Amino acid sequence: MASVPALPGCHTQARSREEVSMRIQEAIAVMTAESDADNAHNQNIPGWHQEVLKERLNQLENHEEGLIDWSEAKKMLRSIADQCEAKPSNPHP
Repeated sequence: MASVPALPGCHTQARSREEVSMRIQEAIAVMTAESDADNAHNQNIPGWHQEVLKERLNQLENHEEGLIDWSEAKKMLRSIADQCEAKPSNPHP
């Protein structure tokens, strides 16, 4: 089990230390993102971002694109991260 006292309500549990470490990092990211969203009105959002969101909404409404389940998205992201970690890094080709 893990918790972050500085972020009330930020806690998780898992069967191994590695898994709980991964989960608490995810929980922190979610809590931070929610905090950022709550404070969005205090931030200057670039105009291009609004255009991207409008385009995405149009694609969804016209069934040109779809949404995927969050658990599927996490699997895809983990797979991409695993592929990146598996590739040897060569900063000087």
